[in-house]
Amino acid sequence: MHKVLWLLVGLFASLVVVSCSNEPLAPESLKATAAPTLTAELVGLNVRGRVVPVRWVALGFPSGGMLTEVNITIGQTVEQGEVLARLDADLLRVAVEAARRAVAAGEARQTQLAEAPDLLAVQAAAAELKAAEANLTALQSGPSQTAETHAAAELAAAQAELQALRALPDPAAARAAQARFESTAVVRQRAQTAYDQIRDRPEAAMLPEALALQQATIAHDEAQALLEIARRGATPSALAAALARVRSAQAALDAVKAGPSEVDLAAARSRVSQAEFALARVHTPASAAELMEAAANLAEARHALAQAESAVDGTVLVAPFAGSIVSVMARPQERVGSAPIIVLADLSVFQVETVDADEWTAAHVQPGQRVDLVFPALDGHTLPGIVSVVALQPAEANRLDPFYTITVTLSDTDPALRWGMTANVTFPIQS
Repeated sequence: MHKVLWLLVGLFASLVVVSCSNEPLAPESLKATAAPTLTAELVGLNVRGRVVPVRWVALGFPSGGMLTEVNITIGQTVEQGEVLARLDADLLRVAVEAARRAVAAGEARQTQLAEAPDLLAVQAAAAELKAAEANLTALQSGPSQTAETHAAAELAAAQAELQALRALPDPAAARAAQARFESTAVVRQRAQTAYDQIRDRPEAAMLPEALALQQATIAHDEAQALLEIARRGATPSALAAALARVRSAQAALDAVKAGPSEVDLAAARSRVSQAEFALARVHTPASAAELMEAAANLAEARHALAQAESAVDGTVLVAPFAGSIVSVMARPQERVGSAPIIVLADLSVFQVETVDADEWTAAHVQPGQRVDLVFPALDGHTLPGIVSVVALQPAEANRLDPFYTITVTLSDTDPALRWGMTANVTFPIQS
C-alpha cells in the first residue's frame, strides 16, 4: 500500500513538470525523467506489552492430600531441588511396602519355576508321603495293643486322682503335709539368713545364696498350699477338673477300642493324595504357560510398585529451578487438590509480551528484529530488545480483530523492573 502511494505521488509530480514547460522536451530529457526512484522509509508501529519473567511456573501436587509442610514464604529465594512443600504420605508408604512384598514373592516364584527341582524339597515331599502312608496303614490295621494299654493306664491314673481328692480331708495326709510345711519353713529360714549376709553386695542377685532363697521360698509356698488342701479338703473346682480328666481318658480308651472312624480314614487318604501330588509337583518342570503367567504377574507387581513409589514421590514439591517465591496459596494442615499452590519465578531475567499487536503487525514483524521499549513506570526509561517469538495463532482464536503475542527479549535490564509492569514497544517497519 505504501509503495503504491509513493508511485502515484511521483507520477503526479512528473506530469506537473511537463505541463508547466513552454518548450518541447528533447528526447534526452524525456529519457532522464521517465522513471523516478522511490526511497523506502521506516515507520514505527507502537503496541503495548507487559513485563514477565523468562522462566516462571505454577507448582502443584499430582494428586490431592493433607498438606503437612510449607517450607517457604513469599519473596524467599530458593535453589533448584529445594523442598517447598509436602503432603501426608503415611498410607502411600504402606502401599509401597505391600507392593515390594508382592514383587519379592513374584521374583521368588519365577526363580522357583525356572530352576531345577530342589533336592531338599524333593526329600521333604517324599518324607511327607511316607508318613502319610504309614498313618493310613496304621488306621486301617486297627488299634494296637500298646495304644490300648497306654489309654487304659491314663484312665486309671485319672480315676485314682479323683478318688484321692474325694477322700480329703485325710488325717494321715494332713500330718504329712504339716511335716513337709515345717521342713520347708526351716530350709527357707536358713536360706534367708545366708542371703542377708551378702545382700548388700552389688552382685548379690547373681550369687548362689539368692538362687537358694528363691528355690526355698517356692518350695515353702507349695507346701503351704498342700497343707491347706489337706486340712479343708478338695475345692469344687479341683474336683471338677479331676472328673473332667477321667471322662477325657475314658473317651480316649473307647476310641482306641472302637478303631478309626470313616472320617479319620477319609482324612488319612486325603493326606496321602496331597503328599503324592506335592512330590510329583517338585519333580515336574514348570510348563511354558506357568512361566508366562509368573512373568506376567511379576511385571504387574513391578508396575504397581513403580506407581506406588511415584505416588510417594508426588507428595514432595521441589523447585525445578532456582528463583523467588512469588505466591503461596495454601497453609499446613489444609487439604489441597491438584491445582497450583505455589508460583516460582526467576526474577533476574525478564521479557515483554505484547497484548494488542494486530494481524498486520504480526505479519510484518520478524524474529531477530531490534526494537525499543519504553517503560512508563520507570519515568519513560527506554531499553533495547530483540524479537524472539511471534505467535503463530492469536491469543483468542474467536475474536474478529485478533491480537497476536509477540515476545521481546530485553538486551539490557533495569533493577527496578517488576513482573506485570507495562511497556510501549516500537517496531520499525519499512514502508
